[in-house]
Amino acid sequence: MKKIIALLLPLLILCSLTACGSSKKIRFGTAGIGGNYYLFGQTLTEYVSQDTDLVFEVKETAGSAANLRLLQENYISVAIAQTDMIDEAVKSGNSDFSALSALYTEYCQIVVRDDSEIKTVSDLRGKTVSVGEEESGTAQNASQILSAYGISDNLLKTRNMNYTKAAEALKNGEIEAMFVTAGIQTSVIESLAKELPIRFLQVEGNALSILTDSYDFYDAAVIPAGTYTGQDADVATIGVKSILLVGNKISENAAYTLTKELYEHASDLQYAMPLSLELSLDGITVPLHPGAERYYEEAGIEIPSGM
Repeated sequence: MKKIIALLLPLLILCSLTACGSSKKIRFGTAGIGGNYYLFGQTLTEYVSQDTDLVFEVKETAGSAANLRLLQENYISVAIAQTDMIDEAVKSGNSDFSALSALYTEYCQIVVRDDSEIKTVSDLRGKTVSVGEEESGTAQNASQILSAYGISDNLLKTRNMNYTKAAEALKNGEIEAMFVTAGIQTSVIESLAKELPIRFLQVEGNALSILTDSYDFYDAAVIPAGTYTGQDADVATIGVKSILLVGNKISENAAYTLTKELYEHASDLQYAMPLSLELSLDGITVPLHPGAERYYEEAGIEIPSGM
């Protein structure tokens, strides 16, 4: 009997630390501190942890592309990513993930100091510009927007910076513009706007048409006047949806609980977030996780055919 207990003890300890118990932390990939992914991940997981026995570890990442890679590597189990990056990942063979819900529209925001000589995206030629972290959706959006204006990488000095560092660098004159793709209002931009006057460059005209015609997931979007301190006019740009994803190895019960908590705490999340949540199944082009399907069926929410 003692030998049996001795053999079973390591298995019981391992079981308590993994799927057999509730102590295993679920890693949630977000993006850099200062952006809405990180704030959303922190807020949602706090509510889920309060209501259930699920335990989370929110991981700061470079953003959408990094999250999709980390899902594929099973380093994280939950993540947020842009629809354009999701489509690219699937086309490249990375499809070991499922959707829970669309979250909100992300706006491509190009920020300069108000006293800058830069008036249009075309004026970024030869300038020093933060295009977002490597492996971020922002970096891809910046590249595509610049290309639509005929600006290749060798025509400007790009810096891969997170939003917080980029805002500080813009304030100190180390860079001349910063790209941010995030839901509005983006807290790091609003904090910057309160410290010094800023302006937004518009994505419009032929370049806007090129982007929306060339990429299925871009839509024309407008940052309404008054979104940020000192912003007294609408800003034309492009937008893309953000999607809450899980790795396919996550349990059905965990995915069900996450989806249920997301919708039941929608008003709490909206109160905590400086953006407009748009929880829906619109814009999702990958399969739903079975746990999410179970929630939608119980809640009487129609699942579009083919999803």
